[in-house]
Amino acid sequence: MCTNHFPSEVSAKLNYFSRNPRFEHEKPFVTSFPVDEIEGAAITNHEFDTRLTKVRNIRGQSLPSLNTHGFTYLTSPTLMTLAEFDESVIVREKYFPELKDIWRPLRGPNDDWPLALCDFTSIDPDEDIIANDVVYENSVGEDAFLRFNEKHQWYYLSGQTAHEVILWRNTNLPSGDKPLRYTKVGVTG
Repeated sequence: MCTNHFPSEVSAKLNYFSRNPRFEHEKPFVTSFPVDEIEGAAITNHEFDTRLTKVRNIRGQSLPSLNTHGFTYLTSPTLMTLAEFDESVIVREKYFPELKDIWRPLRGPNDDWPLALCDFTSIDPDEDIIANDVVYENSVGEDAFLRFNEKHQWYYLSGQTAHEVILWRNTNLPSGDKPLRYTKVGVTG
C-alpha cells in the first residue's frame, strides 16, 4: 500500500518502438547531420507506438535490487545548491564527480514528471529490444529501443526529492545483460 498521497499505480502513455514488420529486414537508424542534399535520404526511419501502460509507485515498497532489477533508489544528498546549477564551471567541478548512472531532480519533491524505469526481469531481450544505428558523418554508433510487451513492469518514485537518487545499470550488452529502459511519466495525485 502506498504511504503518501499518490496512488499506488497510475496509467501513463509510454512511447515504444514500433513492431512494424518492415523492421524485420530494415534496421532502425537516425543520422546526426542534415541529409537534405542527398537524394532519397532520410534523417530517420523511426516509428513509435504509444501505449497506455501501468506504472507502479515504489514509495513505501521494498526497493528494487540494482543487480536483479537493474535499478534502485538511494538517499544521497548533493553538494550543490540550486543556484550553483546555473554556473557551468561549478557544475563541472562539483556536480559531475557525483554522477555515475544516476538521476535526481534538481529540486523536489518531483510530483509532476517523475522518471519511470522498466524492471530488467520483465524484458524479453530477443523480442522486446531492437538495435538502432546512430549515423555520424564519420562513424556509426549503436543503441537500442524497447518494443511494447504487456509483461513489462514499470516503476516510479513519487515525491522524489533532490536527496533521493535513482541508480541504474547501463550496459552495451556485451555480457548479455539487459539494458535498462526509462522514461518520464506524467503523474497526477
